[in-house]
Amino acid sequence: MAEKNIYQKLQHIQTNLKAPKNQRNEFGKYNYRNCEDILEAVKPIMNDVGCVLTITDKICMIGDRYYVEATATLIDSESGESISNTAYAREEEDKKGWDASQITGGTSSYARKYALNGLFCIDDTKDADTKIGKDCVDAIMAELARTGIGKKGILQNYKINSFEEMTPEQYQDAMSRLRKNPDKPPKNIPIVEQKHINSLFAEAQRVGMDIAEILRHYNISDVHKMDINQFKDAMDKLNKIPDKQPDPSTIPPETDEEGLPWNTPAR
Repeated sequence: MAEKNIYQKLQHIQTNLKAPKNQRNEFGKYNYRNCEDILEAVKPIMNDVGCVLTITDKICMIGDRYYVEATATLIDSESGESISNTAYAREEEDKKGWDASQITGGTSSYARKYALNGLFCIDDTKDADTKIGKDCVDAIMAELARTGIGKKGILQNYKINSFEEMTPEQYQDAMSRLRKNPDKPPKNIPIVEQKHINSLFAEAQRVGMDIAEILRHYNISDVHKMDINQFKDAMDKLNKIPDKQPDPSTIPPETDEEGLPWNTPAR
């Protein structure tokens, strides 16, 4: 029987590989497989057909962001022939509770998994238990409500019809992006009237504070654009500040003996 070439061996691996989903996300209520699960399942089959697998990665910059480029290479131990597949994963600019090495390591694992998926024809997106659960859908809907962002653009970005079709990786990416957006501005909050402006100036003068400093705190340049909630917050803060103490040099002396300039004799 003729020896199998690298493509025939890869076909045998793809046909017989069963990579179980041994990991569990309790928050999203779904099972998933990671890079280690795939490697554990594929090693015995590679041993049967006489192949070895190498995975390498490197950091590269695309645009203004860093990506991990992972390459999985299947090598025929007998002929030296090889087949490779490459996948990319973008590093997060910041991930709460993670240091830089953890961010790079997590991104590397993600990229390596998808390099293996491509090489061995593993398609996570078609597995029902790789979709997010109701808790995740509720969480992303809450973020949309907080930011005021519409869901249509997000669904189009991931080429899905509903959030129930979203994969865990898509969910994590979407939530990371949404969390970087500020709260949507509240609607129909009235703007201050002249009486409010007069009160604000009076309080600012009492404590010796420049009105421009107060406006900068609320990211506005014109006091007439201040809304009533900002005014109430500013007044509450100013009311807690004591009166500005006068400069002693500007206080007239109580007696003539205290001298110039207050008792300078007329000439």
